[in-house]
Order: sequence, then structure tokens, then C-alpha cells
Amino acid sequence: MMTNPYFPPETLDSIIDLLNDEPETLKRCCLVSKSWVPRTRKHLFAHIEFRSPSDLGSWKKAFPDVANSPGYYARTLIVGYARLVTASDGEEGGWIRLIRAFSGVTCLVVKGGFKHGGGIRASEGSLTPFRGISLTLKSLRLGPILLPYPGLFDFILSFPLLEDLGLTGFDDPQFNGNRPPDEPQTAIPSTSPPFTGTLGFHLLGGGVTRWTFRG
Repeated sequence: MMTNPYFPPETLDSIIDLLNDEPETLKRCCLVSKSWVPRTRKHLFAHIEFRSPSDLGSWKKAFPDVANSPGYYARTLIVGYARLVTASDGEEGGWIRLIRAFSGVTCLVVKGGFKHGGGIRASEGSLTPFRGISLTLKSLRLGPILLPYPGLFDFILSFPLLEDLGLTGFDDPQFNGNRPPDEPQTAIPSTSPPFTGTLGFHLLGGGVTRWTFRG
């Protein structure tokens, strides 16, 4: 008999990958061995959505050590209300650090939320916590975002591998049709990778104007 039977890690990976749609079974797998935890977490935490400040609070309570949280395993991150991150940061601190722990996401969705007093506003730094959050990001969805939004172009360029971009925007009512002077825009670096995915703009005003580009 083999006193220390060897189980090929590739076989274990394949078995756990087959359980990707069975969260309860994956949770039990976490109890088998410490070596099984990373393998199961990549499925359990692949898709994360924060809809309210209480969602952020629950996450931080479950994983107080931000640096070692399973946010690293997330591939899709959805924040239902962008201002909840910046607005909550002063309460207990660490919310921005919590968000930036999701450094491996390939898809990011940041919403403004009409029900919470308007869209994503530059004056509140709504996008600041998400700037360059992941160097592997390929898909980005923003909106509704109040335009003009200084620094929006730079924010988008902080994701060098971006392939798909969706932006929904509308005029900031504080300007009442009188836009501030245009600020200098950042030129696209000559070394920027080619944009090969889709680019969609939805501008909301008196009417709805939509452009969609496919590369």
C-alpha cells in the first residue's frame, strides 16, 4: 500500500473546474485541505457585485485583512453605485483599499444610479478608487456619468489592455446648458495597443443618441 498516495494536481484542478456551477459543493471543498482553497476560490469569487454600502460592510467583516482577501480571484466586479465607495471611505476607512484589492478583474462595471441622486460625478471623485485597478482589464462599462467629466479620457487609458468600452452619459444639470471651457485633452500615446473590441456611447438628453463602433 502507498502510505502517501500522490494525486496529480492537474487532475484535482480538472475536478474542481467541473464543479464551477456548484457553489455549495465548492464551499465543502474548501474544508478538505488548505491546498484546495485557492482552487475553489477562483470559482466562488469569480463574480462579485456590491449593490449597497451594506454589501461592502459584509465583505469587509468577512475578510478584514484586505491584502489577503479573495478579491484577487474576482474576474468580474460590479459596483452598483459608484458614490458608495467614496462616500463610505470616511466612516471606517479602508473602503477604497478594499476595492483596489480586486486587482485581477477583467470586467469592471461601475454604475451611477439615477435613484441615488444622479450619476457618476467628477466633483465627488467617483471613479478615483477604480483608476488602474487592474492591468488585465479588458471590458469596462460606465454610467450614467455626468458630462463633462474632466480626466475621463485619462481614466480610460489607465487600462492598457482594454478591448470593450461602454459609456452612458448625460449633461450635468449644474451647467444649465453652459459648459465650462474645454480642458486640454490627453493625446493618445503612439504606443497604445490597438482597440479591437467594441466601443459604445449612449448620450442621454432631450433625445437619446447612440453610437456603436466595432473594431
